[in-house]
Amino acid sequence: MKLLDEFQRQLDKTGPPRRVFLTTFNMGIELVETHLLPAILGMETPRSAMEFEQMQQELALRQAAADNAETDGDAAPPPLDLRVFADRRMLFNSVERKRTSLPVSAVSPLRLGFGTASLFHPKVIYIEGAEGAILGCGSANLSVGGWANNQEVFVFRKISSAAQAAQVQAFFAPLLTAAGQPETALGARLWGDDAGWSFCHSFQPAGLLPQLAAHQPPGTPMEGLGVWSPYFSDDLAHMLDAVRRQAGHPGMPVSVVADRNETGQIRTRWSGGLAEQLQEGRLAFHAGSRQVRRDERIKMSHAKVWLTPHAIAIGSWNCSMPGAQLQGRDNNIEAGMLLPDPPDFKSALGDAIPVDEGHFCSPAQLLEDELQLPPLPPFDLAVSFDWRTLNYSVRLDWPDDCSAPDYVLHLPDLPGIPLQPGMPAQAHYPVAEPQRILTNRYYTVELNGGTVARGIVNEQHAQLRRGERFASLDDLLEALVLGFDSASCPATELRGTATLDLDAADAADLEPPSNAALSSYFRLFNAFDQFRSLIAKCDSAVSLHICVLARPGCVKELHEKIQQHPEGGNAIYHWFLVQEFNTLLLAAQKKAAALGAGLPLDLDRLRLASAAPDGNAARYMELIRKECSYA
Repeated sequence: MKLLDEFQRQLDKTGPPRRVFLTTFNMGIELVETHLLPAILGMETPRSAMEFEQMQQELALRQAAADNAETDGDAAPPPLDLRVFADRRMLFNSVERKRTSLPVSAVSPLRLGFGTASLFHPKVIYIEGAEGAILGCGSANLSVGGWANNQEVFVFRKISSAAQAAQVQAFFAPLLTAAGQPETALGARLWGDDAGWSFCHSFQPAGLLPQLAAHQPPGTPMEGLGVWSPYFSDDLAHMLDAVRRQAGHPGMPVSVVADRNETGQIRTRWSGGLAEQLQEGRLAFHAGSRQVRRDERIKMSHAKVWLTPHAIAIGSWNCSMPGAQLQGRDNNIEAGMLLPDPPDFKSALGDAIPVDEGHFCSPAQLLEDELQLPPLPPFDLAVSFDWRTLNYSVRLDWPDDCSAPDYVLHLPDLPGIPLQPGMPAQAHYPVAEPQRILTNRYYTVELNGGTVARGIVNEQHAQLRRGERFASLDDLLEALVLGFDSASCPATELRGTATLDLDAADAADLEPPSNAALSSYFRLFNAFDQFRSLIAKCDSAVSLHICVLARPGCVKELHEKIQQHPEGGNAIYHWFLVQEFNTLLLAAQKKAAALGAGLPLDLDRLRLASAAPDGNAARYMELIRKECSYA
């Protein structure tokens, strides 16, 4: 993938990234997590579920460092503020599995002051590292089509001037605010000498065409315009007349390099207005430069370029009314880069090609190929899950005049929640045992039993998420004896994948736990002694939380494993196992009190009970209880 290679080169230029913001219309989550995320983190492409989990852990630690949160371990990882912004409606039908805590903000243009028909359509990449910041703009969505299958255009430039930094800031500030995030100073460290380009976007007072016209010599109208686009307004002649009016030149010639559909037709209808403009020489269609002409093996040319003899604009603007910012409130949110040194105008356009009615789509074809967007529900909704408090946070925004039908919100691990006007703007829902959220990071909204909306559950404090477990109690104790290096222990497995969706018949087929004693008594005592030492070394609320509730083999997992170990196999061994665990639990409670750490779980609930064995062993067990200070 050429764009991925170029993305990697830009990451190398800035140094290890501290901040990466990505915007897109539609999104292939698997593409981003499989290819872009490893490049950002400096890791290899994951090939297995466990490698994705290891990448998730690295991402969570770097996110925590960016939030100025405490992390577990002596060496703090480099901070990373990573965010993706995508059109809200394009996430509704996503069926791809989300494997990490990559934050994805669903953007509603209506919430940003645009119309109900507006799209969030920019394709922007912002990278900030120790050396400086880079901005990338073009036509490629964060999808397999955008990064692998289509012909696209994309450009990266260093942020070298205060004006460029201010333009970038003005673009991301409303997106961060709408996502409930604090505004962040972007592009503060200027570098390079590339001050000639400018960033044009829909949050500025002047649109694309006025900014292109500003590159004209003083007092001269725009003498010509070339447009590369795959998509067009239904009435292209009307749209081009609007372009000419905004450019201040009603007779301006326009040259179009159009991608064709699978049957070789331009994606707009033929009209008398087109015929008239072609006849008058105000419109011509061109083949494009031979150097960039699409290879027949490429699915489509998705490139969007606006060219004059004095400037070139590379971005997300289709040749349509909302794309070119000519639709008023229903304009799309678009963005791109204007460069002052364009290629030769005539050479870039290539040869003119004759067209007639047969080169254009029929109304039926246009209707068949029309972008089908799911209708928006009457409210704006954002959901997050906090691994520190084990709570969902639901932010709900209803319009004042809404009379709502019976919408129901479904969150992983919780029963359905009715949504009604008058509900709190922000509500919290606790989860006793998070399980499904480990593998299902989506919420759904249903109406009359049918799904009407779907969105991503963003995760907070994901460094406290317990994604791995040991396969058995024996493996867990062995790891403790060997030093608890769970990162390299082959005995760990992923939680939430093996038993999550088992029905009763499947569950009956699971093998019962073994009755055999799992480890020698010496190894049992050694393992718990090692665990008590780990707890004693915890120097923060976060490190204690991880030790008790988050890391593989944590206190919570140890409790689960002991409960699964049958008492009948070796009653004496099981008695010692329970006593050692309760002593460990007491050590964790004392450490929590010393640190003032509020854990989301009452540790007294984990205390285990086990009666001493009958017979002569009973007196011996009582002696042991006193000598070992067992509670």
